[in-house]
Amino acid sequence: MKHVFGKRLAPAVLPVAASALLLAAAGGLRAQEPVVESPALAVRPPRQRPSVPGLPRLEPQPVPGVGELRRAFSPCLSADLKTIVFANWFSRKTEYDLYIATREKIDVPFGPAELIKGAATPRTDAYPALSADGLELVYLSADDAHLEKTPKLLRSTRPDVNSPFSQAEELPLPLIGASRWRISNPQFLDKRRLKFCLIQSAETRSVRIASRSKEHSPFKSLELLPLENHWPLWWVSADGLRAYTGIDEGICLANRNSTADEFGPMEAVVPAKVVGKIDGPIWLAPQEDVAFYCSPGEQGSPDAGRHLMMVGF
Repeated sequence: MKHVFGKRLAPAVLPVAASALLLAAAGGLRAQEPVVESPALAVRPPRQRPSVPGLPRLEPQPVPGVGELRRAFSPCLSADLKTIVFANWFSRKTEYDLYIATREKIDVPFGPAELIKGAATPRTDAYPALSADGLELVYLSADDAHLEKTPKLLRSTRPDVNSPFSQAEELPLPLIGASRWRISNPQFLDKRRLKFCLIQSAETRSVRIASRSKEHSPFKSLELLPLENHWPLWWVSADGLRAYTGIDEGICLANRNSTADEFGPMEAVVPAKVVGKIDGPIWLAPQEDVAFYCSPGEQGSPDAGRHLMMVGF
């Protein structure tokens, strides 16, 4: 399955029903029949408490405060779920730029989204990766809306959560020098490791992890993540044992027993009849009990209605 910005080259998911206008527009729904949680989720570590108190399980909801935006894409959050960064379409001149919204507590909506000026370019900017503490930002920037022409991985930092991000600079990665190769879907696993997708050709892609000796130092080493299928846009747990993705079948999980093993086949853990359509990458809370994603809805082109959603499971 291929994923490109603004379009997914895959069969459409089955039609689903929604119980409210915004949920219908965003592709979310309340299941018409009881849905039993997948036994595959038993591999998750035990939770201390729900990541989002009061969030119903298996009932997609717009992300409070930003879910009403109509052209939002590729969300990521800080570990405390109080900061969200996402791509938002503003004009045809600049295409997508990165925006940030914050809140003081998890149980209140996010405040108004603001343009991240340090990351703003005339190019298309999307697929942000935010460090757990919210102080380091890595994202993809390219000359076209599909992020295929001269794509670059850029990095911006800030000294604290109340300061603006610095002017972004290109982030070099080890052993990636072929000009024809493209990078997509970055994600911080922790302060020293960055996961990303390496697209070597139209037929070949792989998920890699770049490592560095300490925070903010250059990335030096590179390893292959041994997934059975490298085409989906994967979110990987910090311990490297579980990988989640949103595809036509819903939110799927692949896991392994140790980092010395290969991942097994993926299994749907939140079916499409619950979560609706998913466009682009998903992001999970550290406890892996809430997924944040973009839904294009059921009608029209994705750019006519892209909403930020979340679902507990």
